[in-house]
Amino acid sequence: MLKESFYILNHNMVKILTLSLLIVLPVSYLIQSFIVYFLNAEYLSTPNLYGMCMILFNFTVVFPPFFVLAKKHLNDEDYNMKTSIISFIDNFFLILIVTVVSFVIMIFGAPFILIPTLLSLAFLLVFPMIASEELPVGVKIKKTWSVIKRENIGILGDLVLVISLNIALWFLFTLFVENMENNLLVYLTLKVLIYTMFSPLIYIFLTVKYHKE
Repeated sequence: MLKESFYILNHNMVKILTLSLLIVLPVSYLIQSFIVYFLNAEYLSTPNLYGMCMILFNFTVVFPPFFVLAKKHLNDEDYNMKTSIISFIDNFFLILIVTVVSFVIMIFGAPFILIPTLLSLAFLLVFPMIASEELPVGVKIKKTWSVIKRENIGILGDLVLVISLNIALWFLFTLFVENMENNLLVYLTLKVLIYTMFSPLIYIFLTVKYHKE
């Protein structure tokens, strides 16, 4: 799957780069700016929770455009970048609502042996792909749960993979900026650029694995 993911990435490099610059870069920059604001807002009692929710939203909301691109490639269908942009716009608020609801379940379910937390994370991993399909919202939710029940161990492994990759990217980022001048604009820009460069590969990998579901 990883080999096929790199093949799709190389074959559609210009389109993926364009989508990244049009969608991932500005959206991630805006969300990361909100995270910095929340973390420095003294009137918030739990700013870290708001930041965590925004990080999850950053991951889920820019997923559909790349899912559409990769799925079209896998199915040997003609691809128009407009379909990815439309998918992003059409699913923006739905994914926002689903992310917030899932995050609330994660927080209140955390004391219960982490099961609700893992289920919520699994839901957020799969739902952005199902959201891109032209189905009623209720059907999308049911289809997401059916995939989670059928691929439970595999999804858990993918969660570990995605979280590990994000931790690795964060570690590399901190090493890179460690000796640089502490400038918020530079900090935000570099963080967003790193995410913009690496996130499409994660989205394409997940699409390759689950596109037939």
